Amino acid sequence: MRQRKQKAKIQTSLPLVILAGLPHPIASATAKFIEQSFHGALRVVSVPASGRDGVLYTEEFVEQLLSATVGYAQRQAKLKDPIPAPSELWLAYVPSPDEEQLLAPLDFAVFPVRLGLLAEYKDGRQLRHDLAASREESVSRLQEVAADFREIKQRLSTFSQREPLFLPGANFLVRQDDPLSNLFLQFRKEERPWDDSLEEVGVKRADHDDLPLHVKKGVQRNFFADARGLLFPRDPGLHGPLREMEEEPEAMDEALYLRSGFRFGVPLPPGFHHDVQYPGRPLGGTTFQCSRKGALNLKCDYANVYPDDFVRPSQ
Repeated sequence: MRQRKQKAKIQTSLPLVILAGLPHPIASATAKFIEQSFHGALRVVSVPASGRDGVLYTEEFVEQLLSATVGYAQRQAKLKDPIPAPSELWLAYVPSPDEEQLLAPLDFAVFPVRLGLLAEYKDGRQLRHDLAASREESVSRLQEVAADFREIKQRLSTFSQREPLFLPGANFLVRQDDPLSNLFLQFRKEERPWDDSLEEVGVKRADHDDLPLHVKKGVQRNFFADARGLLFPRDPGLHGPLREMEEEPEAMDEALYLRSGFRFGVPLPPGFHHDVQYPGRPLGGTTFQCSRKGALNLKCDYANVYPDDFVRPSQ
């Protein structure tokens, strides 16, 4: 009996909360308090931010936070394989005029939780310097948004061809020069409710002649189609697993590691991607935005496009 319990414990993957914007020693004390408040049901990583109010998210701070997060994720992935680790990825952060320095690299990998109270001032200092306020705001906000996260997790746990949240943000154009990432950004800014169905995302019916590798003869199916007429069928093969990190990765490599494995805090299958193509014809010089190589002008039959907008041309 004891061995069974131990084995079950080893196979458990926990959610991870990235805590950002708190100074030393408030950051570490609050991280411990959050873990205790949720009775060990989650883990928290944190790096102390500047003690000076105003600009919180320097390049050095973001690099350290990314390194700590990816280090934890990789260690857990080795222990929990093949179970996704962490099981969820949250970002609880203090709002700041320079918050895009923190949010942009993470893109849409994390489920964002704004700790708005801690950015307010009292007696000339932000409340993020107050341990009691930091503890209370962090725990209460995580509890408040739990229902919204459950909504997103349910949507992203079925890997449906009809769920637009899976689409690559930079390479799916809702309108010409208007990528889907602009709509995703509205979720992050709390300008769009989490249960919004993104009706702006277009759908087109396709048959075997349009998508011979994805539709059987005599069958028609709906697929997402962007403003250029490109179809976005999901490749069920899941080839191209999560890329390995270099021994001394750069900050963007670590950010892309997270962005390729998570969407709004929910883990994606390793290798998840779309086979992006026109109905029944090659790409013919279509431009894609690759997260690693920049603009790519492709003339091949189709392109593998991953959640982090990494683009791999077909052979």
